[in-house]
Amino acid sequence: MSVCRFPACESETGGRDAVFCADHHFACTRAEAGFLLRISISARRAESPADREHLREQLNGYVAQTVRKIQERQDKGASSVA
Repeated sequence: MSVCRFPACESETGGRDAVFCADHHFACTRAEAGFLLRISISARRAESPADREHLREQLNGYVAQTVRKIQERQDKGASSVA
């Protein structure tokens, strides 16, 4: 298993292709979670090292974008409660 890619989270992911721990996975929208999983699987299954590296770089960018979106949703939810 690997560690969740959400900043400051040290929980384990749900499997070898999972990007986030269960808590952060469910903080994603269904579309975000599915897309990240598909890119992760594609990166692992790519035949050429160049394709694998390209997909991993794209996955890193999409993970960073998703983290920002989750944080924005959490901030918006916290500000509406206060």
